[in-house]
Amino acid sequence: MRVNRVVCGISAALLLLSIATLWLHLRKDVTAGAPEHTQVLSVGALPLVFEANRGQTNSQVEFLARGGGATVFLTSRGFMLKRCNDDEMSGTSTCDAQEMRLVGANPDPDISGLEPLPGVSNYFIGNDSNAWYTDVPHYGRVRYEQVYPGIDLVFYGNQGQLEYDFIIAPGVDPAAIQLQFPGARDLAIDADGNLIVSTSAGELLQRAPVIYQDSNGVRRGVRGGYLLSKDDLVGFRVGAYDEASLLTIDPLLAYSTYMGGAGNDIGRGIAVDREGNVFITGETGSADFPTDNAPGQNLLGTTDAFVAKIAPGGGTLLFATYLGGSSGDSAHDVALDEGNNIYLTGNTSSTDFPTNNAPQDDLRGSTDAYMVKINPSGSALLYGTYLGGGSYDYGDSIAIDPSGSIYLIGETRSSDFPTSSALYGSLAGTFDSDKDLFIVKLPATVAPMLWSTYLGGSAADEATSLAVDDVGNVYVTGRTYSSDFPTAYPHQPDPGGATDAFVAQVHFAGGALGYSTFLGGSGGERGTDIWVDRGRNAYVASETTSDDFPTVNAYQPERGGAADAAITKFAPDGSLAISTYLGRSSSDWARGIRTDDAGNIFVAGVTESTDFPTVNAFQPSLAGASDIFVALLTPGARSLEYSTFLGGTANDSLHALAIGEQGAAYIVGDTTSFDFPTVGPVQPEYGGGAYDAYVAKLTMPLDFFIVATPPVGATTPAMVSSEGEY
Repeated sequence: MRVNRVVCGISAALLLLSIATLWLHLRKDVTAGAPEHTQVLSVGALPLVFEANRGQTNSQVEFLARGGGATVFLTSRGFMLKRCNDDEMSGTSTCDAQEMRLVGANPDPDISGLEPLPGVSNYFIGNDSNAWYTDVPHYGRVRYEQVYPGIDLVFYGNQGQLEYDFIIAPGVDPAAIQLQFPGARDLAIDADGNLIVSTSAGELLQRAPVIYQDSNGVRRGVRGGYLLSKDDLVGFRVGAYDEASLLTIDPLLAYSTYMGGAGNDIGRGIAVDREGNVFITGETGSADFPTDNAPGQNLLGTTDAFVAKIAPGGGTLLFATYLGGSSGDSAHDVALDEGNNIYLTGNTSSTDFPTNNAPQDDLRGSTDAYMVKINPSGSALLYGTYLGGGSYDYGDSIAIDPSGSIYLIGETRSSDFPTSSALYGSLAGTFDSDKDLFIVKLPATVAPMLWSTYLGGSAADEATSLAVDDVGNVYVTGRTYSSDFPTAYPHQPDPGGATDAFVAQVHFAGGALGYSTFLGGSGGERGTDIWVDRGRNAYVASETTSDDFPTVNAYQPERGGAADAAITKFAPDGSLAISTYLGRSSSDWARGIRTDDAGNIFVAGVTESTDFPTVNAFQPSLAGASDIFVALLTPGARSLEYSTFLGGTANDSLHALAIGEQGAAYIVGDTTSFDFPTVGPVQPEYGGGAYDAYVAKLTMPLDFFIVATPPVGATTPAMVSSEGEY
């Protein structure tokens, strides 16, 4: 059987987690035809990070680097590489591990981190606070001293690859170095001098070593390469060199697999503080060290939630914090309060998910929603609770009001979801597959929940996004299949088709609907994001396949393609102030919407339309099958003042949008494009797997609008879990 080898470097973006899939660059020299004042900051140029093991993984591990479905574990006897792949069809994850062992080496070398980096990691794994680890330091290099007599070993990242150097003292024979790859099916040296390690899951490729000596600032190459013995030990052959000087042998490590699937790391939510720090959340593959399984055997992987903070300039990871238990955990949205405490929601299947001061401290169904509050440095879990009943519960979106009260929205199939002072006290769905929304309000300080309610009709109802205004009114959107979804003072009292978007305002006391309405035509609709401004106007991004979607004061009054984005503004009394299509000849999906204080409307999403309207574009044309779009409409949606594609030649997707100071737009999502736009990044190439995450910052042309700060108490973006399904 022929095995195809695909080589992809283990890079800074791959090895750091979903943050490690982030690209960082500042674009000042833009593409031809783009205005000079357009800038793009794409986050992903973070350095390769080695975490010291402070107890967050197996005691055999000294340092680890992780992300993109791959983890490198540095141990006293060598390293272990573990890579996981998701099967989208079965919903399972398989993992493969391969070890490189130092044969005949010092069993207890002095191993230390070099080049300290400014960030830290925090682990809240499990519900035993004594097993949580905070302020875990990061390093750019790891050094093994005297791994063989007179020979040191250094691991580091270089040009998007993981490298390790053997540094050989004068007079020491490099023949002492012997490498073994337990469990490998075959070892071979190809025509280019690369070492090919064949495993059950693919091939580990170590490129031909670079051997050199430095003298008086001059580097001189030395001939040599790998040497393969009959008993499958790997050494190095070295040509003539100055034995009175240090010698460096520098193999370059890359991983290749024919399995194909994705690494299980993805960015799902984003928030920006007033200083321009970026907070990213999502899920990452487990860092469990594979000790109970032979190298090469398929391993069952899990996921943990994470939140990471990146400095305003983009090049510094300030911290990465992991949360989870022994099963699957994911974060879907992130919010900040006025003190920059961090709030996450998502779902967990772990019975030992970390909790603290919890109104609900146990998993009650197959999957529960959760809420956690973390201090601004990411080092302390201040508040953590499950939220769920005996079936399936899923946290989608989170927001904080000016007083610090916490609001969550999600979906539930549980007839016993915990309610308090409920507007609707029971599940309205009539079948096991039907689900209702839940809306929960928790106090800023630890106390029983303030109120919790179901919201839905007799069929399935789906939550996507939540916002809260300055007095605590809650605004929600999503999709409903229920013809009897609860309405109050509706603009549209009846559904237009089989599925409609909905928009509802719940009064701050939680006891009544301010307004609630269907939003849709005779096709299919889904509300994907909601935002409320200081005047309590609600802006909704949705997706429609209807020719008769309700429009008012429309920038684009007619549908352009198979599916269009839609932008709708509701006045405080629930009447329709603006409603417009946005799209062209193919399919276009809205994913996020925001405004500034001047009323400019930011909308972002995904498009397949080659003729999607662009104005002053950073990227004026569609590059792949689907690209991201980011657009700016003037107040009242009277004109499109900025619109651009962003993407490479494959598929690019967007999950969330945030607006920072000076009108910058921040987006997070994932891409399968090997040529996603980057400028000057540490990692210029795709990191591997079926997709990589990205974070990008775009600064709009400042002469097009008045710059204003985000509304006080405004919600952060919601995660959208499906795309264009009707």
